[in-house]
Amino acid sequence: MTTTPQVVSGVKIKKSELLTLGGADESFSSGCAVIEVVLSRPQDICQISFTNHYTASLDVRAKVNVAAGSSPAVKVWKTVIRGYQLMNNPHCEAQSQNNFVLKEDLFRCKLDSVISVRFILRQPSPNWLTNFSIEHIHLHTNNTTTTNMKTSIQNISSSRPSFDSEYANEHVISQVGDLPHPRSVSRDLHKLLLLSHNISSLPPPTGSLGRFHSNHHDSYDVSMLTYN
Repeated sequence: MTTTPQVVSGVKIKKSELLTLGGADESFSSGCAVIEVVLSRPQDICQISFTNHYTASLDVRAKVNVAAGSSPAVKVWKTVIRGYQLMNNPHCEAQSQNNFVLKEDLFRCKLDSVISVRFILRQPSPNWLTNFSIEHIHLHTNNTTTTNMKTSIQNISSSRPSFDSEYANEHVISQVGDLPHPRSVSRDLHKLLLLSHNISSLPPPTGSLGRFHSNHHDSYDVSMLTYN
């Protein structure tokens, strides 16, 4: 029995927003950007995968529905991962475009009933201040795919048509054209076997068959067929 995380479908990934400091005339990059992923419906998330693009480190936060007794669920932001390092040295290209998978053992809390995930990206190096992000973001849920050999064999066997079923009578038989129906063939074979058994159980004849001749018309006279 195996369990494989499934990619959550129907998500909307918003464009990366680079945070700037200062006024409109004298703004400069803060080395921080935000990407938000919005789910179409609440999901339980078990892992997150993405491809780095010159991001040095990141935080992950999630907005989840928290049950409040009989009251409607409350939307709460939770910090899932803080300060996860993607590049050993932010000034060098090493690990700048690696693939990453963040699994549950890295999470600070369980991600149940998630409605959106926010990635807070950081790049302190001036080499990539305006050119850092993460790409190919996928959220994975723990919907299980169960593989059981015995169950699979049973399912395959039950899906095969039986000659005793109406499906066989109407569908399979129609595919083989003018061949006789298996039931009639079986019935005739049963009669033949029964006849053969009855004949073999009879005692052998005690007399012998005499000689007989044919006439010139190759026909036989009944009176010539006599037993000694």
